[in-house]
Amino acid sequence: MEMNEKMKRFTLILMIVALLMTGCSADVTLDEKVLFSWGGSETFSDDGAFHQRNSTISGGNVICYYSNDSGISIPLCNKPDCTHNITTSPDCNALANQPKGTFTADGRLYFMELDKETDDLNLICADINGGNRRTVASVPHGAMSAGFIERIRFSDGKLFYTTYDSIDTELLDTANEIKVLDKYIASVRSIDVSSGEIKILVKRQNYNARISNIAIMDNTLIYLYSYFTAPSASADGYTDEEWNDYYRYGVYAVDLNTGDEKCLTDGYNRMALAGSCFDDFSYDRAVFFSTDTNNLYRYSEDTGTFTAFAECANINNWFISNDKYALFLEKPEDEFFKRYDFETGETTEISRDGFVPVYLNGIITGDKVWFGYTDENDDYCRGYMDCNDLMNGNYDGFKFAYYVNEEG
Repeated sequence: MEMNEKMKRFTLILMIVALLMTGCSADVTLDEKVLFSWGGSETFSDDGAFHQRNSTISGGNVICYYSNDSGISIPLCNKPDCTHNITTSPDCNALANQPKGTFTADGRLYFMELDKETDDLNLICADINGGNRRTVASVPHGAMSAGFIERIRFSDGKLFYTTYDSIDTELLDTANEIKVLDKYIASVRSIDVSSGEIKILVKRQNYNARISNIAIMDNTLIYLYSYFTAPSASADGYTDEEWNDYYRYGVYAVDLNTGDEKCLTDGYNRMALAGSCFDDFSYDRAVFFSTDTNNLYRYSEDTGTFTAFAECANINNWFISNDKYALFLEKPEDEFFKRYDFETGETTEISRDGFVPVYLNGIITGDKVWFGYTDENDDYCRGYMDCNDLMNGNYDGFKFAYYVNEEG
């Protein structure tokens, strides 16, 4: 009876992900239209989400899939007697070493994984149940920076990810010595899922250098680059005064065909890209934010200028947008969200009453929007709702999906 129930659950996952092929394709096409991976450990789409459970304290992670259709989450493993535990079932198909950026393409499973023997970061291709794995590409010394992956995006058969390196890998290669860099190396890499070709698209180095919040528009990569102009005088980190004096960030655009690059925020010391959680990116739908003014801006590609249209309480907590609206909170104490219409330029008040998540900073994948929140037992959860309902203040359809970092 128990075996039959497990097999039923696995059959369901096959139906969810639609296994169409048995081999890795030469032309890889993503199964989902819009995919977004936030920090690497979870990947969201309109159909569901890939996430992971901690197997045991001795290590290992279990790759799971939550289906919006079924409302359940199960490990990607078809072994009926498997415990999905690294101690009792070390050959579990769903087990991986710190997997990141899991997605499916042509009915195959792909994810990035740290190699325990070489410390490289490998892109793995496997059956949908996690078996028959092979390495598509390997990034040397990926373990040195894989823990710092901040954004992963998928576009036209390529995986794009941002990371920053704090270790001098050249010294590690030549002298086998580990040295922490004074100036971190921030980069954007792409991996062709078909050929395994790895490219470094952007590489910058400075104090606490970081690249994050990337977006893809046709053949253009948009990214946010932040850094400090000087090191901190204290080992305890930067003081408020040093943050104000040294902290800089801006938004850049790179032509992926020519490599030509320009700074979109030239003349602004602190201007960030706020709205990039959708693949139908366009300049007239992008929203920028300045911590110097607390204003939200629209950017004109023709003139290269910015026009402020509203204030925002906190861009990291109280802003979300798609290709039609921007939803945000002007003041922390406000009873209403503000909804800005990109077409008309009109602003509408949207009630906060009944809004379940703690903050507004979710992930829009098209028709769905995903949020993190804490339930009544103080457990951190992931849930989702219809994007149109969110933009109109209808929160009754919000659904629980799974617990984040659940022990399994």
